Amino acid sequence: MSAVMVQNPEDAETFRQAYLKAVKLLVTREHSRMEIETKLAKRDVPSDVIDAVVEQLHREGYQCDVRFATLLTEQRLRKGFGPMSIRAKLHERGVDRAIISEVIDELDTDWVAQAVEALQSRFNPSELADKSQRQRGRVARFLQSRGFSPSIAHRALDNCLNGLLDET
Repeated sequence: MSAVMVQNPEDAETFRQAYLKAVKLLVTREHSRMEIETKLAKRDVPSDVIDAVVEQLHREGYQCDVRFATLLTEQRLRKGFGPMSIRAKLHERGVDRAIISEVIDELDTDWVAQAVEALQSRFNPSELADKSQRQRGRVARFLQSRGFSPSIAHRALDNCLNGLLDET
């Protein structure tokens, strides 16, 4: 921790305590800038101290919204979530829209294949083969709740049906 400009010893101690708390947070998992700011504010840390702490963490490489967004995106992707859900989660955590777009664009993910995997992990083949309007709606709602667009949901279901037909 390098020296920070403070007006009095009380400010220096407040900064030190807030900095240590923020580092403890970052040891457990990555946090976005907004998450750290929110958690420190809940501890009644003055806003100017919060700003100084977060800037210091960023300068030292301990906090980085791009790294946070990349890790959270990869985690959500492994869990079978789609691009709309991932974007919403990152936005909810305070990540800048430009960073969100950059991270998601760098994924170069086949979202239809991702949706097919999500379907296959949730539904058995007979449920996927059921062409009734009710079942297709159920499957589409599942994918949309996972953050896939209606067009991706439709293409994924068609791919699943084609794959099932190829197996017979």
